[in-house]
Order: sequence, then C-alpha cells, then structure tokens
Amino acid sequence: MSSDTNFSIHFQSALEKTIYSISREEEEEKYLQNLAKSYIQDKPKSYALARSIILDIHFSLNYYMSVAISLSCVLYRVKEFNKNELSGITEAFQEVGFYDKINIVKKLKIFSNNSLETLCEVNHVRNAFAHGYKETSAKYNYRNKSIFKRESIDRLVSEHKTIAGELADFIKGDEK
Repeated sequence: MSSDTNFSIHFQSALEKTIYSISREEEEEKYLQNLAKSYIQDKPKSYALARSIILDIHFSLNYYMSVAISLSCVLYRVKEFNKNELSGITEAFQEVGFYDKINIVKKLKIFSNNSLETLCEVNHVRNAFAHGYKETSAKYNYRNKSIFKRESIDRLVSEHKTIAGELADFIKGDEK
C-alpha cells in the first residue's frame, strides 16, 4: 500500500470521526435546548434571562454569607485555625439554608440593613422561580417592581455589588 493511499485512509477516518463528533455535539445541544424549553415551557425569553440572573446572584450571595459566617467564627479563634480549616468551615456553612444564613449574618452585624433586605428580596424572587409561579405573580417583585423590568435587574446587580463590597470591607476589617 502506498503512502498516499495510507494517508488517504487515515485522513478519511479522521474526517468521519470529526463529522460524527460534530453531529453528536449538535444532538447534545438540541437535546439540552429542548429539555430547557420543557422546563420553561411557553414562558417569554425575559423569564429565562431573569431566572438565570437571579439564580446566579442567589448562588453568589449564598457563598458570600458562608464566607462571612466562617470568618466570624474564625476571628474569635484566629491562632487555632489555618487556611485549610477555614475552607472546611466555609463548606460546612454551605449546608445551612439561605434564610438561616440571613438570620446569622444579621445577628453578626456583617451587612447593612439595606443589604439584609436585598438578601431577603433575592431569596423571595428565587423561590418564585423555583416554585414556578406565573410571571404576573407579585412573588416576582424585587423592591416592589417586577424582576422582568430592566430597572429591577439594574438595581439587583447594583445591590449585589454593594454586598460584595461590604463582604470585602468585613474581610479587611473595616467598619460599615
């Protein structure tokens, strides 16, 4: 068999594998799109976008509270903890519910009152998405306005940044 024929066979095989791989990726993508559509059903695109934003922000706020609570615990016993132990404490607080964390950070006075209200509001809107209320439900209101409105999303993002800043100040040891 000549080297040209051998190259041709290997090239053809590689091409077939690439085409098969691309078609599998397209199948996977279509499957995921259809699955997502089945969960969101006939909801408008704004629903999916707002849901995604709320879930991402809720997730990060949950982590922020875990870090703040963990640091509060460690600050009372600094000499007895190392970085690995702090990581373990943060992971343990991930198991505590969002609402319970709000109550803990409130008692520890880590965040401002406005930020505590933001945490509660985000949790309520996240729960509305989790329980699938109709888009017209007041449960989707953030600061008394529909989360599907740009001004609500802008305010949410701004308040999320404020909470991140307050956490950074807490970590640095600055007062509110």
